[in-house]
Amino acid sequence: MDDQFKETSESRNLIKQSDDFFRHVGNIFIKRMYFDFEENPDHREAIGHSHDYEHTTLLAYGSLRVECDGETKEYEAPAFIDIKANCHHRLIALVDKTMAYCIHDTRGMDIDDISRPYVGEVK
Repeated sequence: MDDQFKETSESRNLIKQSDDFFRHVGNIFIKRMYFDFEENPDHREAIGHSHDYEHTTLLAYGSLRVECDGETKEYEAPAFIDIKANCHHRLIALVDKTMAYCIHDTRGMDIDDISRPYVGEVK
C-alpha cells in the first residue's frame, strides 16, 4: 500500500482500520469506514473535513448522522448520501458496527486531494 493511502493517526484513533480501508480502481477511490463501539467506544465518528469536490457516501450497514455546514440529517442503511463540494462534513455512527464507503471520482484530480482532505475549518 502506498504511503499516501495509509490512515492518519487521527483516523486510526476514531475508525477501525483494516487492509481494505482504501481502494483505488480506475477512476474511483473508495474509503471504507467501520465504526466499532464494542472494540473502542471512541469509534463513533469520523473527523470533520471538507473537499473541493462533491462525492457520495454509501451507507451499507447501520445508521449515520451526517452534519454538513451546520445542517444535520440521519440515514439508515442502505442509503446513498451526497456530500456537496466545500461542505465541512462529519459522520457520526448511531449504531454499533455501522459501515460506510466514501466514493470519490478521481478523474483529473490529484489523489492527495482525496487521501488528505481538509481537516478542521473549511478553507
